[in-house]
Amino acid sequence: MGYDTWHGGRIDLNKEPNEVVKKYFEAKNPNRQVISCFPGEHIKAMTPLEDCDGDGEDEYSDLWFLGHDGENGSKWFLEREECTRHSMPEDGLQYLIDKVFIPNDIVLNGSVHWQGEEPDDSGFIEVKENIINI
Repeated sequence: MGYDTWHGGRIDLNKEPNEVVKKYFEAKNPNRQVISCFPGEHIKAMTPLEDCDGDGEDEYSDLWFLGHDGENGSKWFLEREECTRHSMPEDGLQYLIDKVFIPNDIVLNGSVHWQGEEPDDSGFIEVKENIINI
């Protein structure tokens, strides 16, 4: 897609990520804090405008952010940047599964809806047991 695409939804992690995973996301997205969702409130920090950080890794993995529900972080999840340009909805996700989550024994399940600028250009990114279906 060469135009804006909007995303909504999340992909759940089967457990709290270890420090290796948390530090990976902190390093990839230094201008964005971990997302926190408290009852009645949804907080997101600022997101960098660029998708690529020049680190030589899959630039699209920068489009995914780590978050958690509740004050004690009892439920962890992955969320896609809300609006992007010049990227496919699933970009970066397979890289994260292969290089970050599987090596750290984390299983992903969930779905993210995506909507392009045209009404019929929409769908879901579904992940079940680390397998992506679009």
